[in-house]
Amino acid sequence: MRKIYSTLIFPLLLFFLFLSFPVPSFAKSYSIVSDKYVININPDKSADVVEYLTYNFDGSFSWAEMWIPTKVTRQGYMTDAKITDFNVQSINQKPVYLDQTKTENNRFYAKWSYTAYNEKRTFLIRYKIENAIKKYPEIAEFYWQIIGNEWKIPHQDVEILVRLPESAAAPEDLLVYGHGPLNGISEIVDLQTVRFKASSVSAGQFMEIRTIFPASFIFGEIDGNKTVQEIKKEEENFVRETIFAAGKEQIIMLVTKYWLVIQILTFIIWAVAWFFTWKKYGKEYDVGNLPKHVFDLPSLLPPAEVSILMGQDTDPNTNAFTATIFDLAQKGYIQIRDEVRLKSGFFRPKQEIKTFLIYTPESKKATSFELKKYENDLLLLLFGKMAHDAPEFMKDYILNIPEAEKETFRAITLEEIKSWLKKSENGLIFERWFKDWSKSVKKEFKSQNILDPVSLKAYKVFIVLSIVLAIITVNYYIGVATAFLIRYLKRWDKKWAGQAKLWEAFKRFLDDFDSFKTLPPESYKLWERYLVFGILFGNASKIIKMLPIVFANPATVPALWYVSTYDNGSVTNFQSTTDTFSTMVNSLNTVTSELRTASTSAAHYSSGGGGGFSGGGGGGGGGGGGGAG
Repeated sequence: MRKIYSTLIFPLLLFFLFLSFPVPSFAKSYSIVSDKYVININPDKSADVVEYLTYNFDGSFSWAEMWIPTKVTRQGYMTDAKITDFNVQSINQKPVYLDQTKTENNRFYAKWSYTAYNEKRTFLIRYKIENAIKKYPEIAEFYWQIIGNEWKIPHQDVEILVRLPESAAAPEDLLVYGHGPLNGISEIVDLQTVRFKASSVSAGQFMEIRTIFPASFIFGEIDGNKTVQEIKKEEENFVRETIFAAGKEQIIMLVTKYWLVIQILTFIIWAVAWFFTWKKYGKEYDVGNLPKHVFDLPSLLPPAEVSILMGQDTDPNTNAFTATIFDLAQKGYIQIRDEVRLKSGFFRPKQEIKTFLIYTPESKKATSFELKKYENDLLLLLFGKMAHDAPEFMKDYILNIPEAEKETFRAITLEEIKSWLKKSENGLIFERWFKDWSKSVKKEFKSQNILDPVSLKAYKVFIVLSIVLAIITVNYYIGVATAFLIRYLKRWDKKWAGQAKLWEAFKRFLDDFDSFKTLPPESYKLWERYLVFGILFGNASKIIKMLPIVFANPATVPALWYVSTYDNGSVTNFQSTTDTFSTMVNSLNTVTSELRTASTSAAHYSSGGGGGFSGGGGGGGGGGGGGAG
């Protein structure tokens, strides 16, 4: 209850914070209607830049200028570059005169003259950026503000093509990120080329590009110890900053001092209405005293359907997708196999592990379960859509496959799943598939009527009234509070309330699983189910942490769906491969989570394989501004 009250009051407190922020103004005497770049990265850490800068002049103009910072420190990044070989010409052969170039006070400056009157003029600008690339032990980085925040006019139709010194071995070796305009996109064109686009860049806004590629492409000294993981973490933080900044900008646009009193009053009225609606229609039914922890599964519901029940009819997330894979394994439809090979190393042999998901519909256990449509759809995605391009490779690699079974053998590795998901064309395919899959799960479970119908009607009516009130009063905070609090107006139907509460108690048990000094007896026969729902609830690592204790007990039920084989054909038991299994579970969770992010390429964020821009960043070199007169 206290949490609900604090959530309700929080938007009201924020209301006063952004009222005094200024609204930016835009210059309109001339504009930049196109800005195209081709940047070639050189092995000596330099970059050759070719820019096609198109002005639209309204009136008479005779000169233009631009400046680029050469030595800057931003966001903890220090860039010490040098601009050389600068020249400019007009693509229509009209005279252009380079009047001045100079570098002083850590800034390169150029000015050129021409004549233009009520026309468009495209300038071809060339220059070299020395020391543009940062080299780290495993990766190299080109991090540069193509357009600085000192420009007083907006840029339209911006495109940057970056070519690397050589081709990467695989798309996974390249990462691309864009910062600044939220309409921007970044993409990997091929193994040697990446591209960044933005339909517009506002005056006073920077556009920054970031390209990560193998360090072997660049020779010279190491510039630091930055890793791929650190860069990905930075980009995740930039996404969070973007979300906050976007909300802040909306507040600036919507809130004015004139509406302050009206907005406060309407928000208070809305809050009171919400509270009484919740008290009458949203407060959960009393199901009596339940234990804090439940050790047995409350029902036989599959994980994807439990996700809908716990979320009160929300769509299943990617945890449900992963949990369903393991649920199908335990039903006998999938075997998870680790193939371990020893390869010669410099000092000693190295162990290489490949994890396979193998389709086993003819297993004795599988024939006792009837698949639901969404379960069959998932199998078709893995062993139909994803695996159809690589069966020959897998047949050759898998050990000990009887010759008679190879023709019908279907399997896929985790690496192949990752590779499939990272292809830009597959992101949208999966996005559509996942939406259809979620609908299929909900359709399967919809007939259960898990929500109280009176509560659901009040929930829908209150959403409509809140939206109308927020629009009429231009009250952003009613919208925010509605987004946070509306879910409390739904409650489970009486026949489902008890089971839902038991599932909550079961989740608490899994949340605390690694803190039990003595595991309950159910753990040794139900640990496989614990793992499935641990994946669903996001606490699989706690289950895995305790597996050595579980396996040490002779009463533990063995996992028939997991096997590990070696070059010599020997098979290891499940208990001896806990670390391998932990890595595999974490990898699959990471794959599905990253997939969900990467597949929403129309949003404003990039996962490194391409996508939209974030509003964060600001750590690259370059930048500056320019103008005309």
